[in-house]
Parts: sequence; C-alpha cells; structure tokens
Amino acid sequence: MSDGEEQLLLQNWASSPKQAWFKEAWLFLQRRGAHWWCKHFAVTYHLAELLRYHQQPQVRLIWEAMSEQMASCVACTNSYHNAKALYAEEFEPQAVASLLSAMQLLDAQRLEAWFALASPLPPGQAPPDKVLLT
Repeated sequence: MSDGEEQLLLQNWASSPKQAWFKEAWLFLQRRGAHWWCKHFAVTYHLAELLRYHQQPQVRLIWEAMSEQMASCVACTNSYHNAKALYAEEFEPQAVASLLSAMQLLDAQRLEAWFALASPLPPGQAPPDKVLLT
C-alpha cells in the first residue's frame, strides 16, 4: 500500500465494519515490516484497540509483533506509551478500562520476559545508575 492507501485506510476507520478494517490494517502493517508505532502511529493506534482481546490467538500475533518492534526501537516504545495516554484522554474511563488493563498486563509480561533474558550481575558488582529499556 502506498501512503495514499494508508490515508484511505484511516479514512475508512469510521465507516468500515470493524472486523474488516482490523484485517486490512493488520495486512497493511505486515507488509510495511517493522516500526508500526513510530512510522504508522494512527493505523497502529486503532489496531491496538484489539489488545483488549489479547487471549485470542490472532491478537496474540499482533501483540508479539508489536512487542518485538518495541524491543528494538525506542521510538516505537515511546509511541506505544503515548498511545496509552491518548486512550485515557480520548475515551471515558469505563469504555477504555479493559484496553488499558490488558495493555498493562501485556507490558508486565513483556518486561518480565526481557528481564528473564538479562544476564545476572557478577557477585559484588553494583547495578548501573540508569537502565535504558529497549
């Protein structure tokens, strides 16, 4: 899809049946490769609304792709966290609570997995003053 097609996809957000739109967004982002959050924020922002259904296999695939991208791109991670703040601002608390709760759970799992892969410090070595999570 060209940038014009991305704009068309975004224009169709309000009028398309959501299931069809989510499928098109997923296919669009897959074709684009990495950096969904930092390069295709608007599409990814809407697609991420599916994370409230994170136990569904297809949604898990979406989350795994997002998580892998955040592990290698600080800009994607920052955009993802900005999206969480936007959801909280844009929607009524009761409407967005399940999404934000799911995102918090998925974040905790992502960080837990990241820390599990980290090497332990040698005996007697102090941890660094600052840690950059990527």
